Amino acid sequence: MACFFKKIFETNRGILLILLFGILISGCSKISIENITYNKEAQLYEYPVNRHKSIKLRNENGELVDNSNYDDFIVELLDKKRRYPYEKRLEVAETLKESDYKIAGLYSESAKKTNKKEYIKAASEIDSIRKLYPKSVLYSDVAFWDGYAREKAGDR
Repeated sequence: MACFFKKIFETNRGILLILLFGILISGCSKISIENITYNKEAQLYEYPVNRHKSIKLRNENGELVDNSNYDDFIVELLDKKRRYPYEKRLEVAETLKESDYKIAGLYSESAKKTNKKEYIKAASEIDSIRKLYPKSVLYSDVAFWDGYAREKAGDR
């Protein structure tokens, strides 16, 4: 009997490895809803990837999952058969792009100009940030600083 399995494995090794790989990939992209945890300090929902690390979950709009959108996130997850597109939603801190440095520089310049009470120039820098990275309003306080600078400049 062992000889029979050995012969099948040797002749179909490639097919069996592809099947095994496919099973592993399909299993890795699913989320067990019961394993989702709430991080009280961050006030966000996370999913453990190993004993020491958890990832912060994001919905399909790129927003971090918190108490206000958790139920919608679960519905979204169930609609997708619990498949979570990790590669599209993970934040990779080690891979900063040139545009990231440019955005940080513009933000820094807008802060300096706000401190110098050069509000029109500060608002201009913030406009540049929003053009370069339209989702900045979701992930930072640029909308607040834009409104603040425009109010101080008298541009309502």
